Order: sequence, then structure tokens, then C-alpha cells
Amino acid sequence: MFVGLHNHTGEGSNYRLLDATITIDVLFNYTHKLGHKGVAITEHETVGSHVSAIIALKDLKKKDPEAWNDYKLILGNEIYLCNRKAIQED
Repeated sequence: MFVGLHNHTGEGSNYRLLDATITIDVLFNYTHKLGHKGVAITEHETVGSHVSAIIALKDLKKKDPEAWNDYKLILGNEIYLCNRKAIQED
């Protein structure tokens, strides 16, 4: 079973780092069509699309429970950590 674990959407990406234009609905439908049992959404430094994704998947499961019941949503976040001493000027 394959599940994409590193995906960004145009709905939640931090616009200064916009690296995707796909909508949540298109991402769900495309991965489901490919036979994937789920997908991860891992935006850059934000969780803005997570609520929308949860609601969208609930709606899909309500409309067609037989097709979508086993489909899983994995929520993640891509963050950047840095050492403050390394970025401070002397």
C-alpha cells in the first residue's frame, strides 16, 4: 500500500513559500483514483489547510462511505529550526 507522505496544497501553503497549487479536493480524488488508501498534508510552517482537509474528507465519507471509509488523512507540518547563536551577529 502506498501513501504519499509529503504533500502541500495551494489552500494552506504559506504564500511566500507557495510550492503547490493543488486543492484539497483534487488531491483527495486523484490519490483515491490511483488506489492510495490515504494521503498526508504537510504544509510549510502552517496548519491552515488541516481543518479544511478534515471537513472535506468527512464530507466524502458521508457522501460515499463505501468508497472512502478506509481512506486516511495524515496531518503534518514542515518547519525549520535554527540555532539562535548561529544567526546572531557578533
